[in-house]
Amino acid sequence: MLFSRQNLYKKVHTDENIHEAWRHIRPNSKLAGVDGVNVYVFQNDLLKNLKRLQDELRRKKYSPRPIKRFWVAKPDGTKRPLGILSVRDKIVQRAVYQVIEPIFEDGFEDCSYAFRRGRSVETAIANVNYLVNQGNYWAVHVDIKHFFDYVDVKLLYTFITEKIKDSDVRRLMKVWLDEEASVFGKKWFFTNSKLKGILQGGILSPLYANVYLDRFDKQAIENGLKIVRFADNIIALTPRKSDAKIALKKIRWILKRLHLQLNEKKTRLTHLENKITFLGKKLVLMKSGKKAWLDVRDPQANRSNQRLIQLQETGFDQNDAGRQTNFIR
Repeated sequence: MLFSRQNLYKKVHTDENIHEAWRHIRPNSKLAGVDGVNVYVFQNDLLKNLKRLQDELRRKKYSPRPIKRFWVAKPDGTKRPLGILSVRDKIVQRAVYQVIEPIFEDGFEDCSYAFRRGRSVETAIANVNYLVNQGNYWAVHVDIKHFFDYVDVKLLYTFITEKIKDSDVRRLMKVWLDEEASVFGKKWFFTNSKLKGILQGGILSPLYANVYLDRFDKQAIENGLKIVRFADNIIALTPRKSDAKIALKKIRWILKRLHLQLNEKKTRLTHLENKITFLGKKLVLMKSGKKAWLDVRDPQANRSNQRLIQLQETGFDQNDAGRQTNFIR
């Protein structure tokens, strides 16, 4: 049965979609949310619990549980806020994700590599190599400052509704975003006290990131930039230093329009002969006579199970998008 973009909600709560959502979130949901229910408790009466959840969705009586909040220490001594959704909310968010992700995927740019099927760190690096082979030896490597803290929730919701026309799916996503912003958001004086900030490590977090930063990709391309983006990690490549300086100015301007900022400590403009680290790989331009090539090395290649780090406790399936690196910092 085919579902139009106007009746997506019916597809969300079908038996097949709900059970598929459960299969995806089960391996990564060992921790309980605020209701104290983990996957082991939930599956003790699995069919009954799934049926109850389906019934709530069908009758439009579903409402999410509050997010369980906790903090994780960062290397610089600060703390990163994280949250755990209840198992039932993870299932519903995954069910929605499975329905709407293909709609957004069709419109994403080729320069975006994180959390997309058939794309990975390796394919991102391959694109960098392709651009270098075209004579782009200058690099602007930037990282977005506290990306999840600065996401403009209203703007994100606007981007979502441009693609999603089903009012019931919109309602669910608005409820989730409102809850995330109220728990993790901050009010900023210079933005008229609008709530900014969304959950890190949520089921929909990777999709939210790509939806929001797709606007960056499109504007970067319109401005003639040659970029490779992996979540909030971006590299722009140019043939000359002067072009790289212009690229950096354009990147700042585009991010400002999205109410985002650069992490100045991690921003670097350099010739690739000086070596840079991008997505955990050491990249350096090698020359021999008239020949030039990009040498790519993986410092973690010999460390068991350390080459790529995935988002934990999100229910995000590794098979959905290939191997990924953690974009939560």
